[in-house]
Amino acid sequence: KTLDSILKEYLFSPLQMEQACVGLPALLEATDRFYPYMEDNQGNLVPAPHYSHSYYSFSASAGVNASVNDLIPFVQLYMGKYPHIMSKEALSPLITPTINANKSLEFLDMP
Repeated sequence: KTLDSILKEYLFSPLQMEQACVGLPALLEATDRFYPYMEDNQGNLVPAPHYSHSYYSFSASAGVNASVNDLIPFVQLYMGKYPHIMSKEALSPLITPTINANKSLEFLDMP
């Protein structure tokens, strides 16, 4: 099975996430979507002219698209509201820190 079909079957459908999709092609087929904003040469925020293809190179980490309404049941799931869809044991690896974020971001030279 593909990641898309697994997410639809076990996550999007049970949570009634009607707009959720995976990957750039599915996003481009959606009738209700928005573009990210970026600064133009004058410093104004304007819609980006296109979606970044490189952003969607790794679907498991960056290719899930969802509306605000779809995110509500997802956050509720994450907080343990739907144990029949995902048990506390299954949620545990998702909420357990696995890297030291401060250490891994040192290369950014941030204060």
